[in-house]
Amino acid sequence: MEGVKKNRIFIKTYGCQMNFHDSGLIEDGLLKNGFDKAGSLNDADIVILNTCSVRDHADHKIVSEIGRLKGDKKIVLTGCFAKQIKLKRENGVSVNNADIPVDYCFAPDEILSIPEILAGNFEKNYNGDINDKGFKEEFKATAKDDYQNFNLIEEYFYNKKVDSGFATIKIIEGCNNFCSYCIVPFVRGKERSIPFEIIYNSAKRYADKGVRELLLLGQNVNSYLSPEDDKKDFSYMLESLTKINGIKKIKFLTSHPKDFNDKLIELIASNDKISKNIHLPVQAGSDRVLSAMNRGYIRRDYLNLIEKLRKKCPDAAFSTDIIVGFPTETKEDFNMTLSLIDEAGFDFLFGFKYSPRPFTKAFEFKDDVSLEEKKERLGMVFEKQKKVFSSILNSLRGKRLNVTILAVGKGKNPAEFKNGILFKGEGLNDRTVYIVNKDKYKNLRIGDKGIADITYIENNRLYGEVI
Repeated sequence: MEGVKKNRIFIKTYGCQMNFHDSGLIEDGLLKNGFDKAGSLNDADIVILNTCSVRDHADHKIVSEIGRLKGDKKIVLTGCFAKQIKLKRENGVSVNNADIPVDYCFAPDEILSIPEILAGNFEKNYNGDINDKGFKEEFKATAKDDYQNFNLIEEYFYNKKVDSGFATIKIIEGCNNFCSYCIVPFVRGKERSIPFEIIYNSAKRYADKGVRELLLLGQNVNSYLSPEDDKKDFSYMLESLTKINGIKKIKFLTSHPKDFNDKLIELIASNDKISKNIHLPVQAGSDRVLSAMNRGYIRRDYLNLIEKLRKKCPDAAFSTDIIVGFPTETKEDFNMTLSLIDEAGFDFLFGFKYSPRPFTKAFEFKDDVSLEEKKERLGMVFEKQKKVFSSILNSLRGKRLNVTILAVGKGKNPAEFKNGILFKGEGLNDRTVYIVNKDKYKNLRIGDKGIADITYIENNRLYGEVI
């Protein structure tokens, strides 16, 4: 292993929170196997690109990144784009940019095998041309679906490094929904829930190390069902984790609207350790488009869910995902999306231009909305959202909000820090209030609960005094 210690690794992560979680597992495994962490990409001997493939733009970014890598660095491609390349090879589909040089290619469900394979093979010179028929036989035999190996998951989850009061835990891998535009079920596979005991014990270990806030991750967390006990669903797990001594707050991403049931709503409303910031991807406001997307709900179902959540959780804040320019989307369809943003009242949204993804049902559709029209519609979505968010904030002027006291980070908030604002309050819905009553700072302690009076709004930020 002396040779391994001279190999410095650098991991560059693209895309979602799930990928960042996976990169942490990869890094921990490599360090455990004797690799060193490089200070930058340029200093690395081995570059690991943990990739996204949700949109065509993501694919191009990764190919460009590989093209910029120079020298004799070994390149490890993993994540969703890596799986897309594998699928294309397996299905005899022409692979664009097939001449990009990589030394290893791992699907998302093979990431826990990366440290072992690199440690055993780092000196071997594999043919890295991904247009080649395949990798060496020993490579193919070693790579496996790690998420069917619960002992391996347990080893990685239990030993995951924690260096702050915040930690993420993957609870479910893959997706069974097959939305017509989405490549995720193909590149991450069918749903596989992590056993409840592994998740619970991981959370407990994190709490013992000082973690106070957890983020639970999955393509659809609502579908969680422990493989060893079908009574342990997502609500059961959420409630169990809130009972762990030291855990103060639990968030989760992402929820599918069609699976957000009354049991979960009641739990969120009644438990003050569960975040009231809820991400509910809607994608479109037109029933016709939602049907073509295979989302499993109509506009009224979605708005009824928002209304039900607000009734039970008046302080809830909502965010969403919007896709513009889906095949056959008319201006009338798009206007229904704009009106839904108004009706739902989102604090935040992620907006995207539709791009065809291989293997999906929509890949067969004609991409008939021009790029110029998609750009214009996306701009209108963001403009609408700004107005909605501004209206939400202005409605809070003069209100009182329950908050937890936190410090203002000088690096992230230099203007606030310069103005003498040293503390902020954060609600269970993740809205931030900057605390302006400086004469009372001596009474504030990080982690304390308090009530903030909202006194003014500036640059879409809430300012107030703690009473």
